[in-house]
This record gives sequence, structure tokens and C-alpha cells, in this order.
Amino acid sequence: MGVSNPCLFKHKSRSITTLVHGDDFLSAASDEDLEWMKSELGKNLEIKTQKIGRKEKTQQMTFLGRVITWEESGIKYEADPRHAEIVIQSLGLAGGKGAATPGSTTKLDVRDESASNPLMAGQDATNYRAVTARLNFLAQDRTDIQHATKEVSRYMSAPRAGDMEGLKHIGRYLLRRPRATYMYKFQAEPSEFTVYSDTDWAGCRSTRKSTSGGIVMHGEHFIKSWSRQQNLVSLSSAEAELYGLVKASSEALGCKAMAHDFGHRKNIRLYADASAALGIVHRKGLGKVRHIDTNTLWVQQAACTKRIQYLKVAGTVNPADALTKHLTEVLREQHMKKIHVAFEEGRAAAAPELCK
Repeated sequence: MGVSNPCLFKHKSRSITTLVHGDDFLSAASDEDLEWMKSELGKNLEIKTQKIGRKEKTQQMTFLGRVITWEESGIKYEADPRHAEIVIQSLGLAGGKGAATPGSTTKLDVRDESASNPLMAGQDATNYRAVTARLNFLAQDRTDIQHATKEVSRYMSAPRAGDMEGLKHIGRYLLRRPRATYMYKFQAEPSEFTVYSDTDWAGCRSTRKSTSGGIVMHGEHFIKSWSRQQNLVSLSSAEAELYGLVKASSEALGCKAMAHDFGHRKNIRLYADASAALGIVHRKGLGKVRHIDTNTLWVQQAACTKRIQYLKVAGTVNPADALTKHLTEVLREQHMKKIHVAFEEGRAAAAPELCK
């Protein structure tokens, strides 16, 4: 929905004319409420609307390039396909062979920073940064490439010749998996957020920093995910996992606060596969683990006061595992299925076309 019109506001001593412009509003409500909103806005504003739903002729639309499809069982959401297409074109991969995973599951070597792997310069460096920035934008709607994109993003400031292979690996994966759709089936309102947390301890062979990954679900609905490098070098797997739990707890409380703003009270169940980190959370104080920052121990209070319920989950069924390391195709797609991501071929009918 877009709205634009001069509006007249009266003051005690004078009248003020202000030009108001709004663009790209997305609303979900009953037919009656949507019609009321359209009527009220139309009284003073020029508006254009598009509606999909069970009773509408149109069952698919685009919003900021994303494709939204109404189905009998729920609503399907898909990223703007043009970003994947531009990445493939920019890397010269069109018509090439696809890859099963967005990152290599076998290459664990330290990044080569010797003269044999020189820094990129000029247009090569510009292209690397441009493609990486586009992948960062696409990864907001593609959980399956978030970890791989985070890895190539780490080298944007000073990319080296060998770093281009990481970009091309993601590009080849997009050749094989051009579409990833999220399914939001109609459901009764859940009473809680379900959060998954995982960490890859010292996963970076160059800096020995760890990666925190997490996923927030609202019932069967995917809400958000993240894959981020930790700032500190953790001295143990328990410390790294604790920092991952702190990040996941912060994200969960943010979702809970937003839900509360809309008048919904939610509980939080946070799952992790690290017994040692969960042990730290469920006790009081540092104990013998002196090297952990005390500013992370607020999660102990969150557990004690039951603001968050911390639970154990097996690593093999923890979908956050896909956000901390490169996995095999079978395991990665198993985790994606758990958050209701499906991979499709072809192109959605309403998807915007790439300008030639």
C-alpha cells in the first residue's frame, strides 16, 4: 500500500499544510477490518492497494520484491529471486554446475595471507564487496545461506584472491537451490516462543573465534535467525556456548517485548545442545569457571526467575546447527525442514523480472 497527499493540520493560531508520503505498508486482518482501514485512509489520502486471501481472485503478490502466496493451508513467503540471479550473473556462473551446499564441508585450512594469495585491488575488490553485500541482503530471507554469507563478509575490508572461491561456492549453490520458501500454516496462537541456540567453538582457524547461531520460532512459524562471529576468543566450548545462549536469550526477550507491545504475553523455551553451558545457566555464580565474563551471568537470573526456560536438545535435531558450520546436504536440509523451509524449482508467477 502506498499513500501520498497534502494534509491540513489546524493549530490554535495558524494552519499548517504538511505533505505526508508513506510507502509499502503490509497488513494482515479480516476482510472487514481491511476494508475499514482502506476506507479511513482513503478519506484524506490517495492510496493504492492490493489484496490476497481466500475470497480474492489474486492468490499471489509481491511486497518489496518478496513473493507472498495465499494457499489453503497457510501463507508462503519467498525471497526476491532477482538477487540470486544477479549474484549468479555477476560471478559468471550462469549455465554452470550447481553445488549441494553453500560452503565447503571439507576445507578447513587457515586463510592464506601470504604473497601467493594477494589482496584484491580495483574492480576485483569492488565486485567482491558488491556481490557480498547483495548476499547479505538476500540472507535476511534465506536462512540456508546465512552462515556461508557471514563467512565471506568477514573479508570485505581486505579481500584476497582466494576469497572469491567462497563467493562462487554460494553462487553455485544458488544455481542448484534458486528458491527457498517459508511456509506459515494457519495455527492456533501459541503461548510461547521456541528458541534454538548453537555455537561452533573456535570454528575460525585463523582467529580461533567462535560462531553463534540461533533460530526463533512462534509455534510452527519461523520468526528470525542469525549467524554471527563472537567478539571474544572463548577458552572453552562451555564458554562459547554460554555466549551463544546469552545472544539467543537477548533475541528471545526482544521478541517477547514486541509481542507484549501488541498485547500478547508469551513465555520462552530456549533449547541448546551444550550440557556444560546449560549447567552454568542453572547454577548461581561462576563457580570454578573464572575466565567467563560476569556480565553474561544475567541469564542465571533469567533462568531462576523463569523469564526463560532453558532446555536440552540433541545436536542432531537442533536446527541452529546449520547456522554455525557448513553441514552436509542431508543434515542441512533436515534442519531447514524443521523450520518449514522448502526448496522449489522454476520461478513464481508473480516474481519480479530481472531487467535485461
